[in-house]
Amino acid sequence: MGSKSGIEPSACRFACVQVIDQGAVRALKGAWPLFPMRILFFHHATTPGGAPKSLALLIRKLIPLGVEAVVAMPKRSDNAQVCELFVSSGARVIEEQHLRPFHGSTIAPNDNLKDKLYALGGFIPTAWAAKKIAAEVGPDIIHLNSTAIVAAAYGARRVDTKVPVVAHVREPILANAWGGVLRRLNVGTVDHFISIDDEGGTSVGAKPASVSVIRNSVDPANFGIGEADREKARQELGWTTDTPIFLSLSRMTEANGALALAQAIARIEGRISRDFKVVFAGFHDQPSGAYEAAVLDQIAQTASCVAMPFTDNVDRLLAGCDAIIAPFLTNHSSRSVFEGGAAGRPAIITRVPNLTELIVEGETGLSFDILDDEGLVAAIEAVCDPSTRVRMGSAARAFARQHFDADTNAASVLRIYEKLIAKGLI
Repeated sequence: MGSKSGIEPSACRFACVQVIDQGAVRALKGAWPLFPMRILFFHHATTPGGAPKSLALLIRKLIPLGVEAVVAMPKRSDNAQVCELFVSSGARVIEEQHLRPFHGSTIAPNDNLKDKLYALGGFIPTAWAAKKIAAEVGPDIIHLNSTAIVAAAYGARRVDTKVPVVAHVREPILANAWGGVLRRLNVGTVDHFISIDDEGGTSVGAKPASVSVIRNSVDPANFGIGEADREKARQELGWTTDTPIFLSLSRMTEANGALALAQAIARIEGRISRDFKVVFAGFHDQPSGAYEAAVLDQIAQTASCVAMPFTDNVDRLLAGCDAIIAPFLTNHSSRSVFEGGAAGRPAIITRVPNLTELIVEGETGLSFDILDDEGLVAAIEAVCDPSTRVRMGSAARAFARQHFDADTNAASVLRIYEKLIAKGLI
């Protein structure tokens, strides 16, 4: 079976199985930093998205700082792209078929009985698989790439109770009873939480001292995207030079609000004083479901909306657009906002807590309520003005440098590892 990434799964399998000397447990743990700090990351998803991209970037920045990275991820038929992403970041990868997420967040709510049973049924197998992997790797730190893979921490801790466990909080844990289960599981075994925003950190319910907010990261290369790149990108994309382009760069899910935005644009496009386009990027070759088909149908009926297929060349889209638009309906973060900010592109966002943390209102971006047509009209009109767009774009780049720089954030993560080790937890 082929892969969109161009690498055959068998090739990725080969890269992944050359991972560790079986049964080798790291000696001389206490000799760090003379020896690399070995971090065992547990990752939960097998398809491309923000979580694997963020982890791969973090690993790429940690390795020069003296970290040895091993990633354990689910073994599935569709995982070649994610596996390749981790291998190319410099990590060694272990695939294990019994690793399974225990979802319970705003973006993956597990809101039906089948999903709940799937999560419950996978807890013990995930824990036992993680125990085997931890025994082979002998890590200095266990790092969960999501609170959803918490079962792995329970298993790994059976090998060595003193190994610290860190968990990334990538979206808020639900406030309902099911979220309460996930919350208790995490607080019961995780030593420190790294949240990408304040909203997610608060949702964990842990002691404040055990929660750090380290924003999601942008590769420093993004800061080099400028106006010279805009003309070239527009020529390649076939976009007209003078039409403001608002880019929606999120997966086609209800939580991300693509349909709601397309419907809103249909209502207000005649009220905008100049031509503009909203480009929705990320469609499959064939609609993957009824929701994606509905979004495509609405776009086809709306003069100011354009559909684009999925592309790996996100930098070209960021260079070619004038602003990011993120119409999320559910509380979670958006890579496109801070990646766009690094490229000097302001953002228009819906007023959900995680998104509002990514901009400075009126300076680096503007917010609106999804049903507030007046607010959307005002935001689009403002960003269509060239002088406003340049001012906000410059401020967005400065804000991104301060909060989203991958080198700075990797150093902050390393300091957390060092503090946990200094406490004598391993």
